[in-house]
Amino acid sequence: MVPTFSMLKTLVLNENWCVPNVDALASVLEHSPVLEELFLQLFCKGPRYKVQMKGRFNPKELPSTISPHLKRVEVKCEAVDETVLKVLKFLSKLNICFSFKE
Repeated sequence: MVPTFSMLKTLVLNENWCVPNVDALASVLEHSPVLEELFLQLFCKGPRYKVQMKGRFNPKELPSTISPHLKRVEVKCEAVDETVLKVLKFLSKLNICFSFKE
């Protein structure tokens, strides 16, 4: 049984929640009904990163299993490799698209 994170509004996760598969990330998202902000820091050492991507989405187009309160999704990483692409592909299935920020 997975707990419900009924008070969780901001969530910062690293690659341990996305690699080798995104099942843990999917589970956390499904059980966070009031989540407003999601930050993924993939393969970054501390606050250092080379790539920052901001998610674009319409909350009304998110699956019903994802918090309708979600307002912000960001991914930070050292490089966009196959693993990061896998996470981005998973998020795109949730109707979250990304643009790069310099």
